[in-house]
Amino acid sequence: MNPISDIMQNKPNKFHQSQNNNNQTPPTSAYDQDQQTNNQDNTAMNEDIQGVNLTEIANKKQDGQNNTSHTQQNQKQEVDTNSELQEIIDFTKNIKSQLNGIISVLEMLKQDDEQSGNKKPIQQKTKNVVEKEVEGVFDGQKMIGSDTNQYEVPIDFIDNKKLVEGDLLRLKIKSNGEKLFKQAGSVKRERLIGNIKYDNQNQQWKVVANNQDLNIMEAFTNIYNVNDGDKVSVLIPANGNSTWATIENVFN
Repeated sequence: MNPISDIMQNKPNKFHQSQNNNNQTPPTSAYDQDQQTNNQDNTAMNEDIQGVNLTEIANKKQDGQNNTSHTQQNQKQEVDTNSELQEIIDFTKNIKSQLNGIISVLEMLKQDDEQSGNKKPIQQKTKNVVEKEVEGVFDGQKMIGSDTNQYEVPIDFIDNKKLVEGDLLRLKIKSNGEKLFKQAGSVKRERLIGNIKYDNQNQQWKVVANNQDLNIMEAFTNIYNVNDGDKVSVLIPANGNSTWATIENVFN
């Protein structure tokens, strides 16, 4: 075979092969691979930064809205408070004005009275001074005074002091008629146990004790709510010279 012919026949194959090799992607170096990795990392970082920035911006926007709302509420409260304070001030001023008017009227009336001479006399308070003082002896119902007069003794005082015949009393009579009794002395006492009875003939309450019929004041029956037959203890003078007894206690 002709060598030239062989060369011409083989040359197109090599040409095509060279074109095919040129169309293929050249091999990637280590430097290029690092660059690609860095680019990918930068892209991911930028996406993360953008995501964070968007979240922070959204949160700050929400905080701003909340602060604005709180500010508006505070301003509204301040306005309401100021309005209420102003109402109180106006109300107080109105009362003050009315009081000033009343004072003016009273001062005018006072001047008129002074000019007309219609002054009311000043009433002096009278002291309740003791006008009379009397001493006497308790007879079982009343006090027989040293002036020979008889003075009624309150039943509450008799019952409280457990007075018996012969006790000494002092009476003060004030200018307003008030009477003040005081026990000035007492005799020895004796306690007896007996029963209540009502004397229909004499219409008198009595106590039968130690074979004695002793009178008792009707007021005692009301204080102690005693009835005919009730058992009681009474006090009498120890010397036994008595017609009256004072109830000390009731057993029924």
